[in-house]
Amino acid sequence: MTKVTRRGQVTIPAEARERLGIKEDDYVAVYGSESLLVLKKMPLPELDRKLEKAFTESGVLAGEKKITRMVVGRAVREVRHG
Repeated sequence: MTKVTRRGQVTIPAEARERLGIKEDDYVAVYGSESLLVLKKMPLPELDRKLEKAFTESGVLAGEKKITRMVVGRAVREVRHG
C-alpha cells in the first residue's frame, strides 16, 4: 500500500520496483477505470513510438484546422499574460 501526496505523487514500493525492473528515470504508463489504477513499465522505444504517433496525428489535425505555430504561440502568450 502507498499513500498519495499532496502533489498527486505515489511511491512504488521497492519490492515492486525490483520485481518489475523499474529504475529512476524510467517511464510508466498510467491506465485506470473506476477504482482500478494500473501502472505499466513503458520502454523508451515504445514510448517514443506512441509520442510520435500522437504528434503526427495532432499535426494532421492542426493542418486540417489551419492551426500554425504562430497561432499557438499567440494563444499561449494571451493565456500567460491575460
